[in-house]
Amino acid sequence: MRFNDVKKFKVDDLLLDQGNYRFKEAEDQKSCVVKIYSANPAYFKNIMASIAQDNLGELLLVYKDGKKNIVLDGNRRLAALKVLNNPQEYSPSTAIRDHADSLLKAHTVDLTNILAQVSNDKQLIYKTVYERHAAGQGKARINWSAYGAARFRYDQKMEDGNEWYAIALLLETERKHPEWTAFLDSSEYSHEVFRRIFRSAQDKGIISNSIFSGRHQRIKTTADKKLIKDAVEKVVHFLEAMRNKDISLSRSGKYADKASVDAFVEQFGLSPDNVRSQPPPDNTSAENNQSPAGNSDGSSSDSTNSNDSAPSTNSTADPNSSSGQGTGPGTQQSASPTVTKDRIYGIEQSETIAQRLVSLKSPKLISLYRSLCVVSAVQHAQLLYIGAWSFFESLTALLGRPDGTPFDGYLGSILNNTLNYNKTEKKDFQQVLKEISEKGNANKHSARNYSTSALQLRADFTTLEPLIIAVIDMIINKPKKP
Repeated sequence: MRFNDVKKFKVDDLLLDQGNYRFKEAEDQKSCVVKIYSANPAYFKNIMASIAQDNLGELLLVYKDGKKNIVLDGNRRLAALKVLNNPQEYSPSTAIRDHADSLLKAHTVDLTNILAQVSNDKQLIYKTVYERHAAGQGKARINWSAYGAARFRYDQKMEDGNEWYAIALLLETERKHPEWTAFLDSSEYSHEVFRRIFRSAQDKGIISNSIFSGRHQRIKTTADKKLIKDAVEKVVHFLEAMRNKDISLSRSGKYADKASVDAFVEQFGLSPDNVRSQPPPDNTSAENNQSPAGNSDGSSSDSTNSNDSAPSTNSTADPNSSSGQGTGPGTQQSASPTVTKDRIYGIEQSETIAQRLVSLKSPKLISLYRSLCVVSAVQHAQLLYIGAWSFFESLTALLGRPDGTPFDGYLGSILNNTLNYNKTEKKDFQQVLKEISEKGNANKHSARNYSTSALQLRADFTTLEPLIIAVIDMIINKPKKP
């Protein structure tokens, strides 16, 4: 048994979980009872009768938080117990109060020896709760809503990779538009559909990556408010389409396959920071081989970017664009007439990386990096991924990568044994490197698998910037062979 500590409690000594993922935040214990009852009144009455006639059934699961005994699994049963224990105070309706009185007259109910499993390990309890109620595959009992399960996974940091982006933006949208709460908590909402829409919008530069904080896995507190507003307003349109069944998992409507999702998403304008009317300046050409900031050794005095934020896609917006507009479907950003989606340039050029490459004196890497910055991320997505793969292959070869060793595996070893990054940073670096390696190989070798957008590379290179700089410095500082 996962929890060996079993104790007896009086009903009054047990607290309903006011942050329960089934009904979200409740103001007090009575509000919890009302929310649980309102979700399914008939089921609530049946629970009351079952407890009065046959006792509690399965043990409650209690989190010991100091002097508080908070029930994290078994809230519906505890709510029924509280009504039976004090019908006057806790009954959510007159009919339920009368039902409680009737049961108490007909049965002897022990409300002072409630058995519960107890633990102060909140993570272990949450793992158990999730397995019981949201994991599915035969384990689930009465399932949480799709949104409740997604919020739980987000709060417990259980999402893989960058899957948390979608729920973080959805929570921000709900906070600013609480009128959508009822739909999100209903069975009509599909988080899988929303994730598909969000991923497509993110890949196509319609949702800005710069609003996310990778370290804290949330919306950045310092993010440009215009970019957040743009993203939130687009999410509202996404939800409207989902509520209207314009796109869903139902075969009777427009099924949310990749082609349908992409077509739907492409109705929306680009995120303001993804509109750029001209390529970045060439700071990696031979004539620019000058020592930055007056350093005689060719090194840069700029500090490297912190990995505190999620991948950014900040770019130079056209000064004539009305970047705060073009949010809804069927509208485009009113930027310069020369700006079209296939003119979205590649990765955002880092001055520090550009200068380090000049110091490295590698014409191949300078040329590759320059190409990565100017090739269209939409029109030439395959070339960008192959170029990124080639960039890291060449960079690690200069560092000493053995032939036949993939660059992501080699850099993973360097990260674990040589460079001083924390566990989260290492995980972020390794995941992005793996994705670039896999997509680069797929675009080179697969007969069918290819990329239609490389906008994610812009975010990926921002994430990897500190690592790229560190690797270039390692190459520069390598002892020269005699």
